[in-house]
Amino acid sequence: MRGKNLKEYGIKPQGRYCSRQRCVVVLCVCMIIAAFLTYNESISLVNTMATPACSEVTTATTNAEVVTYVGKDDSLSPTLACLGRLPAWVAEGSERLAKEIQVGSLGLTDETTKHKYHLFYHRYLAPIARKTCYQDQPKKIRFLEIGLGCYPNGGMVRGTPGGSSLAWKHLFPSPQFDFELHVMEFDAPCARKWATDHIDINVYTGDASNKADLDRVYREAGSKPFDMIIDDASHINEHQIITVEHMIQYVGAGGIYVIEDIQSACKSWKANIGTGQKGAHVGGTTGCMLTKNGNPTIYAKLVEWQKPLLIQKEPFKDVTHIDINFQAAVLEKKWPSIL
Repeated sequence: MRGKNLKEYGIKPQGRYCSRQRCVVVLCVCMIIAAFLTYNESISLVNTMATPACSEVTTATTNAEVVTYVGKDDSLSPTLACLGRLPAWVAEGSERLAKEIQVGSLGLTDETTKHKYHLFYHRYLAPIARKTCYQDQPKKIRFLEIGLGCYPNGGMVRGTPGGSSLAWKHLFPSPQFDFELHVMEFDAPCARKWATDHIDINVYTGDASNKADLDRVYREAGSKPFDMIIDDASHINEHQIITVEHMIQYVGAGGIYVIEDIQSACKSWKANIGTGQKGAHVGGTTGCMLTKNGNPTIYAKLVEWQKPLLIQKEPFKDVTHIDINFQAAVLEKKWPSIL
């Protein structure tokens, strides 16, 4: 309707009508507003359907803090209910994990202070915790830590070994988890004494650079794959290489193999081989690629194992990721399908 026709209805035109460009702008603004209103209504509907009304919130602080939401909606799936009962560190990130490691270890580990390992551990441990909530996944979690920390100037903190082992138990408390912890230590007297005081942790003795000892420990631990193997033993480059090359086969699907203290490639210090051992050094050099004996360092081997990944080949069966972090490396096996 043109302006002159409005006069017939007693309406006086006020200036110019919208140009085509102005009409397009107005139309776009209207469409954006309509889309925004529709989105908000959809989100409100989803939240109403997915979030139960909570009748009670309880907090358990015996081990790692656990926050449980008890909903009135009985239709909440077992998986979501399980996820809601996981320890707080799972959802809250690496800084919360660092706090729980210190609490659980009784301050007897330097993993989160000196080394800052919590920055990568959360990335891998949180999915391991969550997978227990999926109905088609194993509920049991199995860790093997190689190295109790029996060397006075190495793994021990305040003259006491086993701090990190205590932390693992704290992070995966019962009844939220069916958790098994296995520890292998070279220093037999130290291991036996510690085992007497910690009967809920499985302790074995053996040499981590000896394949027969490694296989024996695997058998004694039940001959089942581990979700995580941690090498925190002597830190001698040759030992680190032998251990990972042999033990990676015993990591389960979605599991990880952690090599701590890989700065052993770049400098040398007295090896962590127990209270009665002297003389051995880890053997690193400033170039980080060769030991003092002229052998490849653990870092050189990690680079070698990463190369096949560039062309979609696996350096070890099912290993699809090798991650280098602050003073540690992680080899990850591919995850099974979770529906």
